[in-house]
This record gives sequence, structure tokens and C-alpha cells, in this order.
Amino acid sequence: MAVSVLGHTLLGLLAREPASGLDLTHALQQRIAFFWHARHSQVYPELARLEKDGLVVHTVVPQRDRPDKKVYALTERGRQILLGWLLAPTDPPQIRDEFLVKVTSFWLIEPERAIDLLLDQARQHEERLAMLTGIEGGMQADFQAALADPSAPPFMTYLTLQRGLSYEREYAAWCRWAAEYLRQHQRPDRDAGA
Repeated sequence: MAVSVLGHTLLGLLAREPASGLDLTHALQQRIAFFWHARHSQVYPELARLEKDGLVVHTVVPQRDRPDKKVYALTERGRQILLGWLLAPTDPPQIRDEFLVKVTSFWLIEPERAIDLLLDQARQHEERLAMLTGIEGGMQADFQAALADPSAPPFMTYLTLQRGLSYEREYAAWCRWAAEYLRQHQRPDRDAGA
């Protein structure tokens, strides 16, 4: 049986606690979106596939003034599939960074324009870094002891958050370094090529 990355991600979230599709969507946006993206419209069809394959089950929870909601829980089979996936080797990620593709052709534009684009990209990464730093502060306030316990789910979320912080910090620093390098090495008689 083939389970998608999204399916495994949902199984991992359900291993923490039972959740509705909306709860899972919020968890994807809050815990995982800084390193992996899934659209809201993908969650419900994936939950249906997981349930059809016996990896999750749902119970219906009545609500007042709203439609009843389905709360999903991991089955033992789902837990075993998740553990198998966790233990399997993972290939290095294939990077698809449109900005870096553009940078390879920056020799075609005026150095000042390239510098502006690099600095704009640095600002975008610094904004994301500030957002992640805010999440880090919230996690430190909400999960104090759990962040020192490697067996606690918040600890593992904190580990991935640290990777996101490092990525954004490094990307912004690289953009600023590249802009400064271009500024210092501008030549009026630019050569094409290379």
C-alpha cells in the first residue's frame, strides 16, 4: 500500500492525539508549514484514503449550531505504517528554488538591480525568521519542560523549528553577503558569460 508524504504527515499528527480535519489543517499550518506545504483541500481526501486503508478511524462528534464533526484517530495498523516510514532511509531533498535560478543569470542585469533583488529576498527571509522566532517564544512559554524531553512531541516540533530558524537566518545572511559582494566588485565594463 502506498501512503503519500501527506498521509504519513497526518498519521504523525494523529499519533499525538485524535483530531478533526480542521484541527489537522491548523496543525499543518502551525507546525509543519515552514518546511513542508499542503493545501487544505488535500487533507480531507487524504483522510478518506487513510480510513479506507484502515490506517485511521473516525468518530462523529455532535456540535451545537454547527455540523457534526469527524474526529480521526490512528489505528494500530496506521501506527505500524508510520513507524515503518519513520525508520526508512530518506533521500536528500530536491531543492527547487526559483530565486537561485534567477541569480545564475543576474550577470544580465545591472548590478544595482541585482543588489536590490538580493536585499529584497533577504528582507523576506528576515520576516519569516521573525515569525518563526515568535513561534519559538510561544513554544518556550507553552511547553517549557517538554522542550527538554526528547520523548515529548513538542520537543520534536521544536527540533524542526530550529532547522527552520537556521535556514531563514542563513538564507538572509547569504543574500546580504551576495549583495555586499556585488557592491564591492562592481565593474563598469561587465563581462557577459561565466
